[in-house]
Amino acid sequence: MRIHGRFLTVLAAFVLLSTASFVALEWWIAGSESSGHVINLAGRQRMLSQRVAKEALLTAAGLDRRDSVAGTRALFEATLEGLADGSAESDLPPAWTPKIRTQLLQVKELWRGYTAEIDRLLDPEVELNREAYERFEVLSLDVLREMNAAVGMMEDEARARIDVLERIAIASFALVLLVALFGYLSFRKTVLRRIAALQAGMQNIADHRDLSVRLPVTRDDEVDAIARAVNAMQARFQDVTTQVRDATSHLRVQVTTLANTADASKRSVQAQMRAVENVAAAMNEMAASVRQVADSTTVTAEAARRTDGQARSGQDVVDASAQRIRALAGDVDAAVAAMERLESDAADIGGILGIIDGLADQTNLLAVNAAIESEHAGEEGQGFSVIAREVRALAQRTQQATNDIQEVIDRLQEGARHAATVMRSGSERAHASVQHAAEAGASLGEITTAAGEMSELNAQIADALEQQSVAATDVRENLLAVQDMAAKAAEGGEITARQCEQFSTLAEQLAGLVSELKV
Repeated sequence: MRIHGRFLTVLAAFVLLSTASFVALEWWIAGSESSGHVINLAGRQRMLSQRVAKEALLTAAGLDRRDSVAGTRALFEATLEGLADGSAESDLPPAWTPKIRTQLLQVKELWRGYTAEIDRLLDPEVELNREAYERFEVLSLDVLREMNAAVGMMEDEARARIDVLERIAIASFALVLLVALFGYLSFRKTVLRRIAALQAGMQNIADHRDLSVRLPVTRDDEVDAIARAVNAMQARFQDVTTQVRDATSHLRVQVTTLANTADASKRSVQAQMRAVENVAAAMNEMAASVRQVADSTTVTAEAARRTDGQARSGQDVVDASAQRIRALAGDVDAAVAAMERLESDAADIGGILGIIDGLADQTNLLAVNAAIESEHAGEEGQGFSVIAREVRALAQRTQQATNDIQEVIDRLQEGARHAATVMRSGSERAHASVQHAAEAGASLGEITTAAGEMSELNAQIADALEQQSVAATDVRENLLAVQDMAAKAAEGGEITARQCEQFSTLAEQLAGLVSELKV
């Protein structure tokens, strides 16, 4: 049975017994009042019997009225009838016991004889003597004696009834107290003790922080319902704590991995920044070399134009041309050396472009890794993800520009090799012209043709060098942009590293809190 049902049962029993006790008390009070009323009336009968005798004697002596005797007599007889058979007017119950009724009937029988003597005493035609007065006195005493006996019996019965009612009231009150005591003990046993045990169990859980403890469940009532709810809460907390502990361990591993990755990314970005700075310096030097080669090419083109004019002046100035051819041979040698340096610089530029291409590939790879790690970092890595995408796009543009420069340099190398070959051939012919000045006239046509070709090649070289200068400028600007993006990436790496340290600290704190709970 549930506690609510037990409580209602005990309450109903308590109310019922309290009502019975109240009824018994009322009954006892009513019985006491009724018994007192009956005994009072019975006691009055003794007084009335003596009063009748007194009034009869006074009336017989002519000292009182006859109606006084009749009134007292009627009152005595009505009360006697009520005491024996009960009277609604006088609020009298019937005689309590047959013995009392028999005694009252005996009083009634004596009263009839007594009233007959009263009638004779009051009859004026009857002569009264001493015997008549003695007989009247004896009957009066008999009535008084028997009435006293009846009153004594009533008093004894009243006391007995009051004692019974008193015992009933006391027993009812005692039962009420017993029911109240039983209800308290039952409530203490079934509720208070179990609530105290429930409180002790919950306090034990709170003190030891042990989520594996379960409260005992032995009954199907409200207290055990609370215990089952606490056990369910314990099981839920245990599952959640286990999941939090596992998630904390995983978080610590992920934070450590992310911190290592962020540190490696930071170092890579710093290395990339240094490489970009080196490449930018090399590109500045390359631009200066290209400008110098362009200047030399301009000088060579001017010398080629002068050679072409001198060749057209004819045989007359052959001697003077010999000296100029020597000078031209020196210039051609210088041009050959310049072309060789140009070819060497172009080869160096190709090597530098290979380095730039490798750095672009490494930057692209780092950008991809940074994007992957930023995805793992969630919302905290969104800014770093944007930087990674920009770096990746810049690396791709750098790689494309490097490919374009490589194509231009390949063409430049091809033109430089061709120009060097032509200039070497012109140098050999110039030296042969010095030795064979006499044959200069025959060779003037070939020199003019070679000078025209050299002028055209110089013009191509000048155009290629101009394009190379523009490309070098673009590469330098792109490298500066890459350097700026790398600086931002390094700053993002520093922020990510600090956030990783904060995550690591929080993970350690969370792990410490969870470790205090026993599952």
